[in-house]
Amino acid sequence: RKISRENLIKSIFLLDEILTKNKKYRNEFNVTETIARKTGVSRTTVNNFLLLKGLSKKALDLVNKKHMNLYIAKLLARATHERQDTIIEILGENINDVNKVKSLLRDVTPHGSTYDEKTGKMVRDTWELKVERTKKMTPIRTTIVLNLDNQLVEEVLDAILSIKEKYVKFNGKGSKNCIKIRVNERHMGQYLNRGYVTQSTLDKIIKKDKNVDLSNLL
Repeated sequence: RKISRENLIKSIFLLDEILTKNKKYRNEFNVTETIARKTGVSRTTVNNFLLLKGLSKKALDLVNKKHMNLYIAKLLARATHERQDTIIEILGENINDVNKVKSLLRDVTPHGSTYDEKTGKMVRDTWELKVERTKKMTPIRTTIVLNLDNQLVEEVLDAILSIKEKYVKFNGKGSKNCIKIRVNERHMGQYLNRGYVTQSTLDKIIKKDKNVDLSNLL
């Protein structure tokens, strides 16, 4: 059965309100089970949507339009409607940035201090400074997808491994996960047979298969 997310959420909220007032369904499990059966979704889905009852109108609208993911929505639902709307206004299209949302959900410590780049000194922290810091935050990690010609595989992988080796050497062993590489192992087996990639390079990339011969992955 097809139903919009908005109508599904409204249905779940309404059923929850009705059933929790009925002595027969007072038990939380019974309420969730009944809602799941009547709406045709899983209990997990019901529980996830019920956590959104604390959302402001603006936040719920973003969820309905799928502009805000459910994880972010559940984080915001714990805050006041005013704080939710403020965060939405500040972050705009970056509303699904977990670190930024968490930063703005934390209150400013009354006697806290922070480094002011403009003056080069420690100053009393304020909400305005927190907002400024948060806007400047960037994702700690990112994903880059490469689609390579088969004859470039060895050269590119070797270059990436070289970059990783230099970074780890400079920043210490704690940064060994600075670059994570995933490859199509079936393709690698065929490239190994044709000489497009060496076993030593694959051993560095596919550590879990370090002692496994990939030449049979045709």
